[in-house]
Parts: sequence; C-alpha cells; structure tokens
Amino acid sequence: MPKPRPSPLSAALRFLRFASGWSEEELGRALGVTPALISRYERGTKKLSRERLEELLAVIGVPPEAIDATLYALDLSLAPESLPSSPYDLTPAELRSIHRMAAVAGQAAVEATRARLTANLQRLLAERARDRADELSAVRSWVLRRRPSIVSCDGAVAEPVAGGAALHRLLAMFRSSGR
Repeated sequence: MPKPRPSPLSAALRFLRFASGWSEEELGRALGVTPALISRYERGTKKLSRERLEELLAVIGVPPEAIDATLYALDLSLAPESLPSSPYDLTPAELRSIHRMAAVAGQAAVEATRARLTANLQRLLAERARDRADELSAVRSWVLRRRPSIVSCDGAVAEPVAGGAALHRLLAMFRSSGR
C-alpha cells in the first residue's frame, strides 16, 4: 500500500533541495534548525506555507519562480486519470497531449515575456544613465564657467574635479541655481 502523499509544497521542497545538491543536514545547518525539522516539512508531517518554503529555498539560491514551475510539474504528474464516462469526454492520452502542448506554449510565452521585460529594463537603465551623464556634463560646464566663485557649504573652495560629498554639494548648488 502506498504511503500518503506529502503536500505539493513539501514535495517541491524535497525536489528542489535535492536538485540543488543540498542534504537535509546542510540545509538545516544553514537555517539554524535541525535536519529533523526539514525532514518533517518534506514528509508533510509539519505544515509548510508558501512563504516558509520560499524562505527555506532562498538560502540555497532557489528563486520563487522555480517553485512555481515545480508545483506545475507536480500538478501535471499527479493529476488523476479517469476513464471517459461519455463519448464527449477526452481520453487520458488526449488530456496528456493537451497538457504537453500547453506546457510548450507556456514556456514559449515565458521566454518571450522574459526577453521583452529584459529589453525594456535595459532601455530604461540606459535612458537613466544618459540623463545622469547629461546632468553631470551640464554641472561640469557650469563649474568650469564659475570656478572662482564655487564655494562649498562649509566655506572651503570646491575642487573642479570633485568626488563624493563635494560632488553632491556641487550638484545641489547647480540644481538650485536654475542652470
């Protein structure tokens, strides 16, 4: 007689821990808990929430999206197969085919979305970097035109090639001057 199945979250913890090459002892030590607690989570004798699962797996570098993919795979593999009760019901083979095609389409959608989001973020970061460079260029020009009159907040003359706090003071002065 088969043992009762652990919850999908428990099975995901065991699978992802094992796939990452970590033992229960190593994970327990990294988390400051006993290996017995990890074992209880994995067997399903200790309730495991999604939030706690994410905390446990973050220690070994498993991102939350890997949990989602694992739970989806578990859902597919553990779905009960029932025989059609009417001529219009799909057969188990037809259902598996649909699941397989949906998984391929879903993966393609994930890859396309990831590529688009990555390109959008790179474009935004480049735009911010250009804006920052334009502002620093304007500050440099402003400083070079007013070099004799640039005085910092504490009364010391700021160097034209300034860094750190002096640069921040120059930026503040530039911004308040209205260019």
